[in-house]
Amino acid sequence: MTHRETIAPWFRSVLMFSPEIDYMENVPLMFRIHMFSWMAVAFLFPFTRLVHCLSAPFEYLVRSPIIYRKNKSSDRKSPSRENRAKGDF
Repeated sequence: MTHRETIAPWFRSVLMFSPEIDYMENVPLMFRIHMFSWMAVAFLFPFTRLVHCLSAPFEYLVRSPIIYRKNKSSDRKSPSRENRAKGDF
């Protein structure tokens, strides 16, 4: 028995939006698990943050470049241990 006799007719029925469950009787268990996993992901995908990968980043093409600047407060030296112990910082 090949995939043309088992999996292909079932998959065709799924694509036609009228799945025939009887076609899955002779399909190997590993393929059934595989198809169930795929359907679960396809069902849950719209409700996750992963759906954002489908949106086109049009704003990215026209936005101004990001300018990274050094934080001026990091230029100051951190207080020494002695000054921290005294409370002079």
